[in-house]
Amino acid sequence: MSALSQALTQIRAAWAAQIAAGELSASTVAQWSVFAGQLETLAAQLGIVSLDDIDPDLVDDIVRSPLQDSKGRLREPALPTQHGRRVALRNAYRTARALGLTDADPARDTDLPAKPVETTIRPLTDTEAERVKSWAVYRWDKLGRRHGAMAALALTGAHVAEVGGVYPDNVDLDRGVVRLPGCGQRIDARTLVLDSWSALALHDRLADIDDRNLPVAGLVGDWVQRKNLVSTALRRVLTKAGLGGDPTLRPASLPAHAARAAFLRHWQIEDAARVLGVRSLDAAARTIRYEWRVSA
Repeated sequence: MSALSQALTQIRAAWAAQIAAGELSASTVAQWSVFAGQLETLAAQLGIVSLDDIDPDLVDDIVRSPLQDSKGRLREPALPTQHGRRVALRNAYRTARALGLTDADPARDTDLPAKPVETTIRPLTDTEAERVKSWAVYRWDKLGRRHGAMAALALTGAHVAEVGGVYPDNVDLDRGVVRLPGCGQRIDARTLVLDSWSALALHDRLADIDDRNLPVAGLVGDWVQRKNLVSTALRRVLTKAGLGGDPTLRPASLPAHAARAAFLRHWQIEDAARVLGVRSLDAAARTIRYEWRVSA
C-alpha cells in the first residue's frame, strides 16, 4: 500500500470519527469518500505515491477530469461538480494536516468560475404532478417501470437521496404505505401513505424484482452514485412530461409537492415537515415556498 493510500485510509477514519461525534454528516462524508477513491485510482495510474506529490497543476487536472456517461462517452463535469471536487480535496488536506500527515494545501488556489446563481426550486403544482404521473412510465418495460417507481417514491415524499435506499420490504401495499430510510442526520426515517397511483406504480415495479435485496429503483453502487442516477432519471421524467424547460422545477420539486399537499390539508407546517422528515419547520416552509414567519 502506498503512502498516499495509507494517508487516505487515515483521513477516512478521521471523517468517520467526526460523523460519530456529530461534526460531519454521513452524506457529506459519503461524497468526499467517493472523490477520495477516484483520487486514489488516478494517483495509482500516474505513479503518485504521497500527498506531497500532488501539486496545484495536478489538482487542476483532477478537478476538471471528465466524467463517463452510461454509454461510455466522456463529458466535462458540471461546474458544481468541479467545485464539489475542490471542496472534497481541500477537506482531505485539512484533515491530513490535522493528523500531521502533510503541510500542503495544493487546492487552495485552484481557480474556478463562480457557481451559477441558484434558481429557487418550487414544488410541482397539482396539474404538473398529474403530468408527471402520466409520463413517468413513458415506456412499458423494466426501465419505464423503474422510472415510474422512482417518481412514485418522490411524489410520496422521498428525497432524491432516499429513493435509491428503498427496498421491496420497505413497501407494504396491503397497508398502502412505504417506509423511507432517511438520510444521515438531516432527514429522519418515516412511514408515508401511498396514493393510488403510487401504489400501482410500485406494485408493477415489485413484480419485476426477484431479489429482495435489490433496491426498488434497481440501482447498484454507493450512496452518491445512486443519488446521481435517481436525479438523472427524475430529470428525464420531468423532460418527458414537458416540464424540463422550467428552471424552477428539479427532482426535488416532486417531494416538495407531497409536502405542500400535506400542509394544505390543515395549514400546519408541521405536516410538511413530517412528510419531508426534517426537524426544522423553517426548512420545511422554504421547501414548499411558504412564508410562515410574517413580521407584524
